[in-house]
Amino acid sequence: MSWKRQHQDYGGLTFPVEKGDYLAVPLQFVFNADKMWDPLNPPVSSCIHIVKGQKSQKESCELDLAGEFIQVKVSETVYDWMSMTSDDQLKMSLIVLPALVEAIDSIRNDANNEYQDTEWARTLNNYLQNEDRDQRSIALAQRILKDPVTQYISNEQQQGEDE
Repeated sequence: MSWKRQHQDYGGLTFPVEKGDYLAVPLQFVFNADKMWDPLNPPVSSCIHIVKGQKSQKESCELDLAGEFIQVKVSETVYDWMSMTSDDQLKMSLIVLPALVEAIDSIRNDANNEYQDTEWARTLNNYLQNEDRDQRSIALAQRILKDPVTQYISNEQQQGEDE
């Protein structure tokens, strides 16, 4: 495959590119939870780290709540997909939202106060203090993330109408 508008640095060189070939792979993935940064009330994105799991990882996604941050370990396949897709709402809907639901459930069921002193639990508790605690965790997580599922669907519908 040759490109008509190829950058001049490549001159007349051509490269064999097959369907499915990686052309670039970013080294990390960052998501924006769309919140204003306040050091006394940090954004949810500051307490959730998404990392590539070990090659031996069998599940596509594993959650580790033991440290200061919520660590979402994703398989190499999922991590590569997340690095290549630019739709933050889709990433949040598929990875961050379920992790946040489980983290909220863990805070609610933390009878031994195992998580109380972690950074992620303090951050989430700051968000949850003004919320109706009788609501289900999924509803709270969606509100914290500004309903990424609905935003994704709306974006897709808008793109379909624009085409």
